[in-house]
Amino acid sequence: MEISIRRIVDLDTDIQIVGRLASQIWTEYYTPIIGSAQVAYMLETVHSAGAIADQIRAEGYRYWVAEDAGAPVGYCGAVAEPDRLFLSKLYVMDSYRKHGIARQFLEILRRWCTDAGLSRIQLTVAKQNTDSIQAYEKLGFTIVDSINTDIGSGFFMDDYVMEVAIPQIAQLVLWRHGVTDWNAQHRFQGCNADVDLNEEGLAQSLAAAPGVARYNPDILVCSPMARARQTAGAVEAILGKQSIIDQRLKEIDVGAWSGLTAEYIMAHDPGYAATRLAETDCRQGGTGETSMELGVRVAASLRDWTHAGETTLVTCHGWALQMGVSNLMGWDYAGSRGLKVMGNCAVSVLTRTAARWRIDVWNARFSPIPR
Repeated sequence: MEISIRRIVDLDTDIQIVGRLASQIWTEYYTPIIGSAQVAYMLETVHSAGAIADQIRAEGYRYWVAEDAGAPVGYCGAVAEPDRLFLSKLYVMDSYRKHGIARQFLEILRRWCTDAGLSRIQLTVAKQNTDSIQAYEKLGFTIVDSINTDIGSGFFMDDYVMEVAIPQIAQLVLWRHGVTDWNAQHRFQGCNADVDLNEEGLAQSLAAAPGVARYNPDILVCSPMARARQTAGAVEAILGKQSIIDQRLKEIDVGAWSGLTAEYIMAHDPGYAATRLAETDCRQGGTGETSMELGVRVAASLRDWTHAGETTLVTCHGWALQMGVSNLMGWDYAGSRGLKVMGNCAVSVLTRTAARWRIDVWNARFSPIPR
């Protein structure tokens, strides 16, 4: 089974797929619950390809389809309202139920709630549909109301309203790697040199790891660079979890400056000297990244790994974290200079409430080894 979920964007081909899927699922599953006449009426007025296309075009609905190796097996549709996200449709073929597809759909909706600042997801479910009610309860939904809705042509929907709260606070714990020989020598490393931690850096990581572990992160994410992975290993051993490697968390590309000191570059590159004095951004080493480009890349990763109600630990690099956080805060390059670059094995903590970010802790140290 290779389940993937994608958002519906093709209002011709994709909508027809969902329409056929709706007909199959509703006819098989709901006929014993509400009768064939009402099923036929619902398929025509609410679940047809045309009705779904109108919801997307005119009413702001979003739809997703679940596929097993390219074959459609379920679909989901929802709309954001002023005080809630309304889950209008979540249907899975009988042979694919109890395989976590509904939970995958719900995770997408949770992220939508977080981005939109909505604190709850609501749905309606037929009172006779005990299997679905129990499934929703396992996903955290509770019954909050009972309604009987006239849907036309003499048909009524006798439903429960079910709801799940979406906690809006998400926490990011940012951990800079331990010291390397190149750090100690003030040489540019960037993503161009994969330098290991030295003995001091390994000791820093081991000393800081118990304090970092106390944040009890739900997810661990790490730069692919050796110095970050070695640092993350110290907390992985305590938590019994493995970090997810994200290539976007690499340090800045420093181009031809890799291995050189700032003092050397200042003496041999007048352009760099000018940008340092003016505190303006520049392209590193002629062919590398600018700091603002780095910020866009890293912030995209941080956003993707931030989930409401969860704590994510990100083990990364000093300048990458500084510019990523600056991007999250909406700062320009000059604004980013207001932060002190995190020390080796230092920790910073950010929280997000709805779409607003806050720095709660910056450059805290658990390690007794100063640097």
